[in-house]
Amino acid sequence: MKQQLFNPFIRLAGGKALLLGLLGLLLTSVVALLSQTHFNGVLDVHKMPDAANHIYALYFIESGVVWVVCTLMFYLAGLIFSSSSIRIIDVAGTMALARWPLIFAAVIGFFYHYAPFTRDLGQLRGALIGALLTMPFTIWMVALMYNAFTVCCNIKGGRNIMVFIVTLLLAEVAALFACQYAYHCLRLS
Repeated sequence: MKQQLFNPFIRLAGGKALLLGLLGLLLTSVVALLSQTHFNGVLDVHKMPDAANHIYALYFIESGVVWVVCTLMFYLAGLIFSSSSIRIIDVAGTMALARWPLIFAAVIGFFYHYAPFTRDLGQLRGALIGALLTMPFTIWMVALMYNAFTVCCNIKGGRNIMVFIVTLLLAEVAALFACQYAYHCLRLS
């Protein structure tokens, strides 16, 4: 059971992982739309109302942009640091599949409200509780991403952890910039 929850990539990669992963991204985006939860970075979960914008595609764009950035960053890291042959479909599929736990974070978004910089302690308390409740799912996703990276890119030894951490941080920054660019293209910023 532990292997299925944290490292399904030993048996599941390629096209099958990609299809299941894309289904997960789609379902997460739908739930995120309904709960007004944004995933505009690799590790970011934000609750924001956007009734004024009425751009429902934004949730799907964020999900797609972050997935593409993760795929490219981890594929490039694999090409640089692995001596094995790496298939982009394996990286793309496993990175999409690794984001499945975020559907639970999107569901949690139904149970707390957006708290802008305000002095309303009730809203701030709700936002803090929401952040604490979504954290285990973000950690689960990172564990899945690490296992996906090590399996797909076949990087062994102590350096795989360092390569993963650096790549994850670079992907986070790149995803934030890519989402900001998408917002600019949609005239949201």
